[in-house]
Amino acid sequence: MKKFWICSYGGCGSWMIWRALEKYGKVVHCHYRKPLMEFPEDSDDENMENIIIYIYRDPAKAILSRFRNHLHLRNIEAPDENVTLQQVLEQNKDLYGIEEFYRNYTTKDENRKHKIVCVKFEDVFKNQERLSELLDVGPLNLENTEQKREKDKLYPFIYNVYRELITEMKNNDGIFIV
Repeated sequence: MKKFWICSYGGCGSWMIWRALEKYGKVVHCHYRKPLMEFPEDSDDENMENIIIYIYRDPAKAILSRFRNHLHLRNIEAPDENVTLQQVLEQNKDLYGIEEFYRNYTTKDENRKHKIVCVKFEDVFKNQERLSELLDVGPLNLENTEQKREKDKLYPFIYNVYRELITEMKNNDGIFIV
């Protein structure tokens, strides 16, 4: 049996992936800042195949989606769960620690014994067949239900804080394994 660990910093479509995978095994939704080095023992099956899927997206869009809720900052283990978007913009710094979160999952760690499947939200719909093959599951049938809406007026200012990281993310393959 498979156990999928769906990890993200929020606002990245992790619940969508969770719903698509629940018919193929157990699914855990988490916002761990650092990937698990070892998996907890699963009492149901000692031969459980654990698969970590890290889904990420343009941080400015994720911030506009989820980060105005201070409880979310606790969930993602932000360096300071009381930091505000206004502070991020005034200091022009990643006070949420999104880049650190991203690097924790997308950088190879010789001490980690398992692989991480990294998935760019912006490309998941066109790459869902490849993702199904990598995970060795049936069709995911993902549909982009994100509302087409005008960008929030704050988007360009948040984009400016995360410009280099967003550029790096855009240049990544839609799916890669670390």
